Amino acid sequence: MKVVVSGASSGLGLSIVRYLLKEHHQVIGFGRRKEVSINHDNFTYYSLDFTKSCNFECKETAIDAIVYCSAQFKSKQIEEHSIVDIENMISVNLTGAIKFVRYFKSKMKDSGNIILISSVSGLRGQPLQSVYSATKYGLQGFADALNHEVSQKITTICPGGINTPLWNDSNPYMGNVDKLLSPDKIASIINSVIVTSDIIYKNITIYPENERH
Repeated sequence: MKVVVSGASSGLGLSIVRYLLKEHHQVIGFGRRKEVSINHDNFTYYSLDFTKSCNFECKETAIDAIVYCSAQFKSKQIEEHSIVDIENMISVNLTGAIKFVRYFKSKMKDSGNIILISSVSGLRGQPLQSVYSATKYGLQGFADALNHEVSQKITTICPGGINTPLWNDSNPYMGNVDKLLSPDKIASIINSVIVTSDIIYKNITIYPENERH
């Protein structure tokens, strides 16, 4: 199958690309880095920074699925966020997703899948994540409404903590990062959604064992 993945140059998006290639899909990736560490005949990569541009240039058609995985995350009190922090999170987490779907919808098969990586923070507000939660709540609303407008199947995936470079000194995780969800677990779920034709997955919520929200 032909799958487009955003956020493909690092973190969860890169893991999704690698997993889908292992499952013999053709993958078109978008990411903000100039290059990506994948050399595969079934992989095409485009460099695009969602904080600066959403000018997609992709000639592919008959796309089976698109996966919006781009995200920015800052864990801070609301007054500690700079205006740039706020604008970048909205631009990448929400506006970018809307523009991504708007562009690729016309290039997709009517029976295709639109998969949006949201968060448990889009279902329930989390401490120090007011802006991030707002963007993910917006993504949930976008998906709910979009479901009434398009023929494609809409799936939002709302994970708890994932073991990616998103957690760092600037955004510390108050626990053991090694016990968080592995990116490959998320990628395997996405693959199942893509290859299953007789089931509609509307909203998938998953937590690592060490999180009990």
